[in-house]
Amino acid sequence: MTNDGAITGAARERTLPREIDLGGEPLTLRRMAPDDTDRLHRFFLALPATDLVVLRRDVTDGREITNWAAEIARGETATVLALSEGTSVMGEATLHFTGVPWTRHVGIVRVFTANEQRGRGLGQLLLEEVCRLAPELGIEKLVAEMTPEQAGAQRLFEKIGFAAEARLQGYVKDRYGRPHDLIMMTRDLVTHASGTSSAALQAAVWRCTSCGTVLRSAEPPNVCADCGADAGFLVRTDEE
Repeated sequence: MTNDGAITGAARERTLPREIDLGGEPLTLRRMAPDDTDRLHRFFLALPATDLVVLRRDVTDGREITNWAAEIARGETATVLALSEGTSVMGEATLHFTGVPWTRHVGIVRVFTANEQRGRGLGQLLLEEVCRLAPELGIEKLVAEMTPEQAGAQRLFEKIGFAAEARLQGYVKDRYGRPHDLIMMTRDLVTHASGTSSAALQAAVWRCTSCGTVLRSAEPPNVCADCGADAGFLVRTDEE
């Protein structure tokens, strides 16, 4: 059942896909789809190698991008793309779920933008988008990983509420075998009420009666992450 008239204006503004204007340049923000693999691969091939040091996969290998799309289909990853003229990827932000029972409330987040988009605010916009999605997907804490050389990334994450928690000496090596320190930054998204356990909150499951999407959220979502329907369309299913 779809009832567009019941979707609030605020929800529409946050619905994906949507068009934005970035300094006079029109861009489309939307969730990654299976047919985005080739354009995303081209995007990563154009980035400097120093950007790709701490990635969990070799994104210069097209097969890894295909695996990435499969993870999205299985609900193990959420990716938001920024596209120019609907075809070229200008940036991406991704939320990885850990898949480990005792850290299922933790999401690993990262963001990349094309060279020509840097300094224009696109990275922050994409990061804020995945930070908005995270609680609706059951994520309570975000973690970002980077090297000390990525000073611009550190400033960006600090700007949206992340703080450095650890620095691991010589923890990663680049493709040439050179060691780099790893900086871990975190941001808490949920403050639990006193006496309420994380496990109890994590168990909440919500279904959107507008589009059928199932959301796992620590707290009642304000809007459906997929169709933008407001809270009136979200029904807690684990109590039925």
